[in-house]
Amino acid sequence: MKIGVFTIVAKNYFGLAEVLGASVKKTNPDVDFNIFIADEIEDNSIQQRIDQSAFRSYICKDVLNLDSERWYNNAFKYNITEFCTYLKPHCFKFLFNSYDQIIYFDPDIYLFNSLDNILHELEENFMVITPHITTLETEYTGDSSQLDILGSGIYNLGFLALKKCENCLRFIDWWANRLENFCFADKFDNLFTDQKWMDFIFSFFDEGIKVSRDLGRNMAPWNFYERKIIQTDDGIYVYNRITHAEKSKLTFVHFSGFNYKNLNDSNSNLPRLDINNYPDIKYLFDFYESQLGEGHISDYLSLSYSYNFFENKIEILHLHRRFYRRILSDENLNVRNPFLTAAPDSYYKQLLDKKLVDKNVVKNEIDKLSKESYDNYYKKTYYINKLFYIAKMLLGFKRYFILSRFFVKYFKTENQFFLFNNKDVIKPN
Repeated sequence: MKIGVFTIVAKNYFGLAEVLGASVKKTNPDVDFNIFIADEIEDNSIQQRIDQSAFRSYICKDVLNLDSERWYNNAFKYNITEFCTYLKPHCFKFLFNSYDQIIYFDPDIYLFNSLDNILHELEENFMVITPHITTLETEYTGDSSQLDILGSGIYNLGFLALKKCENCLRFIDWWANRLENFCFADKFDNLFTDQKWMDFIFSFFDEGIKVSRDLGRNMAPWNFYERKIIQTDDGIYVYNRITHAEKSKLTFVHFSGFNYKNLNDSNSNLPRLDINNYPDIKYLFDFYESQLGEGHISDYLSLSYSYNFFENKIEILHLHRRFYRRILSDENLNVRNPFLTAAPDSYYKQLLDKKLVDKNVVKNEIDKLSKESYDNYYKKTYYINKLFYIAKMLLGFKRYFILSRFFVKYFKTENQFFLFNNKDVIKPN
């Protein structure tokens, strides 16, 4: 039975994918590793480096069965994470032409052990998945918010193992269809890329699905609180910190949120987790840093994601993508390739006419703001609260709370579409 493993990256994470691939080949020398690139390669020198990689790589646009219009529409309406995730079922379909069993890993995963047990489970099932957490607690003790985990879905699809069969292919068709228009990370719509859709899986199948509660699989920041690393002469094992039971060999770790641009500050993207509370886990971070240092990730990290820019190199903002999502859902509105800028009726020119493009705005100034990075967040919140307190006094609490409930939906990005198309003022999404 032919076995393939793959990941999907933009070109800036190609080096990271190679580190994952090296861990796959080290622990599973007979397994093929494939890298799918959801990006454009404009630089011939970068293409040459990719061609010289030890691993087979594919440019998604060239090999997946997606026509040009569909490709650019989805590359625009989805951000980089959403777009790579949207392509996942299409990559599975492509690889099933060559393999019987396929395992997907996010590029920020590292393998420490053989995949044999997972492959053995695939002999009896067509799917193996892992939940975010596995320990039943009356009083939750984890680092991540329970609501964040609930919003992300039961299962973490940074790992997914599938075996080719009729039920598997039916599932992939259903999954790909849902992700065509609903692969957004959007709390308003209760979406978290592909993961929330997997919550339906047991509604459709009585058997053939293995939910792995093996503590050594998909160990990640959201479950460090329940998993403890023990190093022995026989290898690295994982114990349950809470029940002090279960013992599993460490198979793979998901280094979600790792700061690849500053290996000396590798935990800066995980604000809720203090790695110093888990000295046993610190070993894994140190080891991963050493593997990244030996890899060639710095050769690629500075590369820009092509679909972050219009044709004229102006950055695409979140609101541009979400407004385009709204355009695609309206049969009366039509925009050709949204990345193009020269034509007078281009999407870019229309945004420019509505003063929804500022050439001086840096993407990070708007799209990546959080209460942790926004200057004087709490002070500004205080003044806003004072303003709304006055509004409550003027309107009365009943009208005020009706208004506040209205604002929840009103400030969804797509519902600001009237700024782009003022004929749309009475058509909420």
